[in-house]
Amino acid sequence: MERDKRSMSIRSAIEWAFGTEKAQLEFDESDVQYRVGVGTEYVLMQRALLGGVQIDVSKGRSYPHDDAEIIAAAVSRLPRSHGAAQAAILVAEHGRVWRAPDWMPGAEPKLVPREWRARNHLGRWAKTEVVRRGSYLVSTPHPKNPKRRIERWVKFVEEWCPITWELHPQEIESARMTYLRWWRALHYLRGTLAGKLDTIEINQTMPEMKPWEDQSADSERSATTSP
Repeated sequence: MERDKRSMSIRSAIEWAFGTEKAQLEFDESDVQYRVGVGTEYVLMQRALLGGVQIDVSKGRSYPHDDAEIIAAAVSRLPRSHGAAQAAILVAEHGRVWRAPDWMPGAEPKLVPREWRARNHLGRWAKTEVVRRGSYLVSTPHPKNPKRRIERWVKFVEEWCPITWELHPQEIESARMTYLRWWRALHYLRGTLAGKLDTIEINQTMPEMKPWEDQSADSERSATTSP
């Protein structure tokens, strides 16, 4: 008799496999396509982004559930078209901490002055730099004798404010591309693991593909309806 299966989303299944069961990735060293561009530095970088999570390899730790091993094997064998080993590490490391990649909700590119002057009673002032100095001749009618003109030289100083990105658009774009790589890997794994597990049934539930688009739509609606 077929046992009852738990219905889980692909994200929940991966978090269970890597976070609860402590399954581990195992790359085939003879298969180059899964190892290109992946080294210790990349793994450490991913863990640093997640707060320094480390894999539990202590003695006496029980082996992962068979379904967790199957999930880990599928993640390890992500094809090149879905990111290969880099995507596998991305999926596994976020699964270990039950977290989706940070797509920087609410982030907006922001330009700010490169330097600030000391704060005074009026607040902070941006530090400016002199571009050039000069003078120009101004000729105006004499107030008492319109036939005469008064000429005088007026000095001027042109200044500009050097600016820098406090949050660069490329930072936001990079974070959201990482989220998309994670989402596409999950989408692939959802199909790959469907019907392959003994105790889990992978359902069709997926994280939102581009949550920042809904955020933009909400901002536009708020701007439109505000008085």
